[in-house]
Parts: sequence; C-alpha cells; structure tokens
Amino acid sequence: IHARQPGFSAVRLMYLGISLNSSIKVNMLGGNGNIQEEQVVLNISYINDQVYVNDFPLRSGVSRLKCQTLILRSENSDSLSDEQQLGIVNVRIMVHEWPMASSSNLRLIVVQEEVTEIDGIQVQQDEVTEIDVLVKDVQVLRHTNYTIPLKESMLYSIPTDNDVLCILPNIHGDKENCKPIYNTASNLNYIHNKQLVEA
Repeated sequence: IHARQPGFSAVRLMYLGISLNSSIKVNMLGGNGNIQEEQVVLNISYINDQVYVNDFPLRSGVSRLKCQTLILRSENSDSLSDEQQLGIVNVRIMVHEWPMASSSNLRLIVVQEEVTEIDGIQVQQDEVTEIDVLVKDVQVLRHTNYTIPLKESMLYSIPTDNDVLCILPNIHGDKENCKPIYNTASNLNYIHNKQLVEA
C-alpha cells in the first residue's frame, strides 16, 4: 500500500468554490533521444456546483480533452528555472461525486487527471494528482489534493473507449460540445461498489 503524498498546487479560495493550478509531471522522449521531464499545468476549478478544466465545464465521468495549456520544461537537471511555453495536450480527466450520507447534502467531488500526449508525442505519467472537494449544497467546506500511483488510481481502471471526447475552444476558436460515446457512470458505480464489498 502506498502512502498518499501531498500535492503541490497554488490554491485560491473563493466563496462558492476553489481554483487551483495542478502541475502534472510527465516523461517524454526529447529530440536528442534522451528522456526529459516536463510539467503540464492545468487550471482545475469547482464553482457553483460545476467542475472546470481551463475554464471548460466537465460532466461527471471521464473526459478526454485536447487543449492548449502551459508546459514547463527544464533545460537540464542543474537549471534553477524552467522554460515556459504553450503546447497542445491530450489529457484524461475523471470527475465523480460520492454522496457522504443519504440523509445529508454532503458530497465529495473527486477529480483525477492523466496526460497522454504533448504536441502529438506520447508521454508517460507515473503518478496521478487526485483533488477531493467536500461540498455541502454548493458551498465548498474543504479540499485536499494528493498524488497516488497511476496504476492504483480509479481513472486508470476505466477503459479509454468509454471517454467523452472534447476539444477546447482555444484550439479551433469555436466552442464544441462534449458528446459522450459511452456513459462512464455505470463503470464508476461498479468500481465503488466492488471496493465496498472488498472492504
């Protein structure tokens, strides 16, 4: 069993929500043939009972996004500063809601994320940042974020064929709706019930 490690994110509290920049570490093959580490920065927000990624609203389930976002790249291991640039990333985002009690309005909103490509190049991600937001009605009571091994995450256990495909407006200029191929809610409920039985 791996101990959860605190995530490193810049957090800004708001009256009915939170907004944080999640930095996702990935490894990719550089032009010189060496493996280099990069960080993908995504803005994750929960405002008025809605989850946003880079200001784009997401529904419950797993979404596969293609969007432009900030990439941090170290020139070398001794460099104290990172090169910043914009890149096109493919990322899987899981959003799910756990009711905390049947007789209350307490809910736990869970968000997990996995980057699969940067500028058309496949990348490898070893850990997933999980963001947990405890909500009563539409007001955020508290939130936490952790890193866990990718292969132990709920997101990893969900087949990619069930993803909702989305392209964010900052690529094509026109806002395109997310259209589900399959509904992932049944998969999430099955996993949750399975975990309860095994516990």
